[in-house]
Amino acid sequence: MEQEISKEVNQGLSENTKTLIVILLLIFAYPVGIILMLVWMKWPWWIKLLVALPTTLVFLAILGIMSVAMLASINPSGQIAKAKDTMYRNESAQILSAATVYYAKNGTMPWGGTVEEKYVTNDLAAEAWTAKLESDGELKPGFWDKMKADNTIFRLNKPAGSQDFTICFGSKATPNQEICTPQL
Repeated sequence: MEQEISKEVNQGLSENTKTLIVILLLIFAYPVGIILMLVWMKWPWWIKLLVALPTTLVFLAILGIMSVAMLASINPSGQIAKAKDTMYRNESAQILSAATVYYAKNGTMPWGGTVEEKYVTNDLAAEAWTAKLESDGELKPGFWDKMKADNTIFRLNKPAGSQDFTICFGSKATPNQEICTPQL
């Protein structure tokens, strides 16, 4: 009896102990359990495959469910819409700045009126004068082509007797809401 105990101590862990460790690791630390099962255990290959395949599928299913849940909580389409709103807000500010610079250089507004006159348009990109801002270098080349391709309608409003004007566009993130740039 004493010799059997000393044999187990000399040989390391018994097969039953290894089996218990591998099974616990398969349950609680899946990747480590698979690796130890494949390397450490002297089971036939078909048993290893039989154990590894279902647990791998369960692990991948849990990982897939978690990634879908995370993706749903992030809402990528909402984030894209918010990013577009921010981009359009910046581009509206560029248009306002370009019109102001054009006025400073030429003494008239790009649409040909004075600062005191009222001017309203419901489709800024369709106006003929917008090409002046590009040709005079106030806006980068292709600015309006990109706006037309995005199907974004910019609306300009300049009240009579005021030097302030705003550019508004329909929000992509919040339908039926209009976003306007700050007045210059």
